[in-house]
Amino acid sequence: MRDDVLSLILDIQKQEFGLEISAQNQPDLLNVYDFYQKNGGEFWVAYIGEKIIGTVALLNIHNNHFALRKMFVRKAFRGPYYGLARALLLQAENWAINRTAKKIFLGAQLNAFWLLTPFMRKMATRN
Repeated sequence: MRDDVLSLILDIQKQEFGLEISAQNQPDLLNVYDFYQKNGGEFWVAYIGEKIIGTVALLNIHNNHFALRKMFVRKAFRGPYYGLARALLLQAENWAINRTAKKIFLGAQLNAFWLLTPFMRKMATRN
């Protein structure tokens, strides 16, 4: 699974955003458990069959203050027809609600504020 997640994210970063980036530049993707889950965060992967089509993560920065990270959706599955980005965001939101999140910081990669639910608008801080 790790290689498939890396492939999805690196493809989007390189082909769509023109970034010169590698897996070594993103140590969080090389060990998701230690970076996200061990410290009270989470990382989700969306599939169709066995194909990875999206990811999203919440990193616990400190004391239930989270950073929304690694929000990527394969191009063919974007938009309202599939609703995948919204579903991933709602998954992260519901998880945060159940853990009494105090604040969620949005990374520069999340510019689509139209995706945000009322809870996320209330909790979100743009960094």
